[in-house]
Amino acid sequence: MNTYYLDINDADFSLDSAGDRAARAMGPGCALVDHAQIQYGSAATAQARLQPRQIQNTFWHQLDRTPLKSPFPVHLTAADLVHGHLQQLLPRLSESERRLTLAVPGSLGTDRLGLLLGIVQALGWQIEGMVDSGLAACSAGLDLVLAKRSRLPASLLFLDIQLHQTLLTECRLIRSPDPQGSPKANLMRTRVIREPRVGRAQLEQLWAHQIAAVSVRTNRFDPLHHATSEQALFNRLPSLLEELDHQSPASVDILFEGRAFSIPIHREELAEATQSAHAALVDLVREAAGNQADAALLLSHRAGEVPGLVSSLTGLVGAPIVLSRSTPLFGAMKATTRRQPNGHAQLLTKTLVALPDGSHGPHLAAPVATAPAERPNGEERYPNGTGRGRRTDQTPSPNHPSHVLYRGQAYRIEAPRFALGSDLPEETRGMNLKRPDLGIQPEHCHLIRDRDGLWVEPFNAAPCFVNRRIVRRRTRLLAGDQLRLGEPGEAVQLIAVVS
Repeated sequence: MNTYYLDINDADFSLDSAGDRAARAMGPGCALVDHAQIQYGSAATAQARLQPRQIQNTFWHQLDRTPLKSPFPVHLTAADLVHGHLQQLLPRLSESERRLTLAVPGSLGTDRLGLLLGIVQALGWQIEGMVDSGLAACSAGLDLVLAKRSRLPASLLFLDIQLHQTLLTECRLIRSPDPQGSPKANLMRTRVIREPRVGRAQLEQLWAHQIAAVSVRTNRFDPLHHATSEQALFNRLPSLLEELDHQSPASVDILFEGRAFSIPIHREELAEATQSAHAALVDLVREAAGNQADAALLLSHRAGEVPGLVSSLTGLVGAPIVLSRSTPLFGAMKATTRRQPNGHAQLLTKTLVALPDGSHGPHLAAPVATAPAERPNGEERYPNGTGRGRRTDQTPSPNHPSHVLYRGQAYRIEAPRFALGSDLPEETRGMNLKRPDLGIQPEHCHLIRDRDGLWVEPFNAAPCFVNRRIVRRRTRLLAGDQLRLGEPGEAVQLIAVVS
């Protein structure tokens, strides 16, 4: 059974159904809201200049539940548009086939990540894992780096362009001793830097104005003065960039009021139009690289297709390597290959383990996700019921749940003792599920956090089920576990949200 892999980037989403480096372009995060009808992606951008007041293209960038401003309907939120867009992006499958891994940008904060998880769950998809997209790209691109140099770089820098900003993700290779004597290192995302002045939307505006200036010189016709010709110009931009990558000049042909206008465009002209953007991105990479002489720069396919950008960045940390559309998804696939025994993956991966790959001799390559510790047979970690055991790692585990996911909403477990029930006392910290008709007691169970992790403890012998197995005493919980309260009961999911 295939897992689907979705690269979330509002400039250009990508979907892969098998992790086989055959990702499909799914269009940008854009919506055309025309009364009750909403169009998404390329269908929306094809009308953006004809109906500019009905276009919304910041709902991924500003994902929240705040109602959108006029002229949009008063009840409509960015979360509603993300829900509708995902519904269109993802294929219609039977419930058992809805398995999804997300490559998410480092710009998503904790709250938006939790909201996104709730939306995906509301659509009926099982999340196999979430991986930082910059880390996934660096993981899959490491082999390409090693093919071009004689030794392992100290860090990898990944530059990716979103619709309204550019992100630079820094990943460091941290070597660790191995008793077996084989090389081993962790590939860790160490920071994400934003450049809000450069996004795909800003670049397209600069390119359009340059093309219009050429048209005025050659045809005495300005396509930006009329909505229909302006729309035709913007519709041509994606294929124009692709053509200019193979030949220059290329022609932009616009039919307006019965007249045909042909505008010859050279790649250098578009590169010249975005020199200010290039300078900003050069500063971004230079800031991230600092004094690192041994860093490698990777560009997403979105950054690689910007005319002149590769040349502008060459020499800062060697020659940039342009990755394919499929690279982050292939990295996400490798990162979620190893799962917990209960079938759930760690929900956000920010550190990968680099394993030796014979094709590169002693080098480290082929990164995969760190697998969570396996639980013992049965659901109870400590059969004596004391809830105490030997600590093997003094660092808090990323498998410790931080939120309860219930009906599309993520609730932070904000107290050392967090109660779940149908009618909690006013002074009790926790959340009400308000379903006594499903066998949920007023105070059904407690989630208890200590130095060893998170535990569930039934209250007054109320029935609780962890991953469909009944538990009668304190039991440890991991991110990805399902907790059902009562009979027939109501289920919640434990998730780990990492900012």
